Amino acid sequence: MSVDNIPYILQRKCKDRNGIRITKEYLQSFWSQGQRRPAPDTEEAYNQLVQDFLNKDIALTSEPVIPENFGQNSIETFPQGHLRHGGGVVLQIQDTIDIRYSTLSLLNNLTNATPVRQIYIERNKDDEVDFQRGMLRWTLSDGKNQIQAMEMETIPELSLTTPFGCK
Repeated sequence: MSVDNIPYILQRKCKDRNGIRITKEYLQSFWSQGQRRPAPDTEEAYNQLVQDFLNKDIALTSEPVIPENFGQNSIETFPQGHLRHGGGVVLQIQDTIDIRYSTLSLLNNLTNATPVRQIYIERNKDDEVDFQRGMLRWTLSDGKNQIQAMEMETIPELSLTTPFGCK
């Protein structure tokens, strides 16, 4: 295996293992940054690439996977058939909304307010916020297009406090 084949191998591994469809430009910039050191084995380079991908905006790293006209039909599912194979797809969280509880009730949880008086008390920065958990809806992006996704069953790893930009 030559060093010239490693970027292609990394691109295949990202798609097959995780559904990450990185652009050739991003892969080229990542690979050229790493040329200062001896060529790593492909597994080490793959792990470094995934870490770098997770820390960057998806618009700079990935090929779009959401069709331009997605959502125009009355019934559509995502990902479409050809994208379900090879690890699925990776999208980035742009926004999270709890559609079961009102924003006012969440604000009351955040500020320790009593619903009758609406007296807001400032929290300490280290205090953990305990939000009621309802049904969440996300705005997800592939870097170019966005879709709305709604959880049908609770996904314990995701919450209202999941940072935007997570993939």
